[in-house]
Amino acid sequence: MVESISKTRVSDRAARHVVRDAFGPDARLDSVREFHDGWFNAAYELVLGDGRALVMKVAPPPDVEVLTYERDIVHAGIEALRLVRENTDAPVPTVVWTC
Repeated sequence: MVESISKTRVSDRAARHVVRDAFGPDARLDSVREFHDGWFNAAYELVLGDGRALVMKVAPPPDVEVLTYERDIVHAGIEALRLVRENTDAPVPTVVWTC
């Protein structure tokens, strides 16, 4: 992982908890792989027991001091994806879960 105060490390146990919270108690996480690119959010590939591969982006904890425009940047990205999806024909990833 690129070292940055804004990147949150996620354990396998925490990733399993996210998967169960997002997809139900029977959802199974087969693997977690950290993406090493990027500078702000941490990102991981999650492969579920049913074969789906997903990207999980993790924002910094609220107590980490960031620049004003970086606050809640993950949700701003989700909103940008929604706007692109609604207003263009560009392919946009589907957001399946947020918290």
